[in-house]
Amino acid sequence: MRATGVGDGARLARYGWPIPSLDDVTLTCQPPAGPGWLLLGDAAGLVDPITREGIYFALESGELAAAALETSDPTAAYLEGLWHEILPELTRAARLKRRFFRSGFTGLMVDALATSTAIRKVMADLVAGRQPYATLKRRLVATLHVSLAWRLWRMERRGGRPAVRTR
Repeated sequence: MRATGVGDGARLARYGWPIPSLDDVTLTCQPPAGPGWLLLGDAAGLVDPITREGIYFALESGELAAAALETSDPTAAYLEGLWHEILPELTRAARLKRRFFRSGFTGLMVDALATSTAIRKVMADLVAGRQPYATLKRRLVATLHVSLAWRLWRMERRGGRPAVRTR
């Protein structure tokens, strides 16, 4: 903003807050619709628990809601659409969340993103909704980033703990 002058005279302060996400049990038992109402996007808990991204799912749920409103039973149509299009992906991600945020794995992913264009592409596709969690591991392995795969294998053998580096 400073480079373009758009923010001239404005107070520029960084801010941010993680969007809350639901666990796999809550995703499957909290109804995001009822007679005369539909919840969409993050109001319905449709937020990726790993990436904390919600825009893709907000747009997707908006399309499902619009299509559902054209039916004789919008609530049932919307819920069916969610169960078919969105909820399987989010429940899978919610189950993976604990493994994904172990300190060793997080450090490994930061290294991978810093050193591998292929892994950055996979993760960009994940955030954009083009990469489902069901095939994420296979696609990451297909990047053939051997040193990272080796480090992940060693970490898994130690029960998720990162290797202790010695000099």
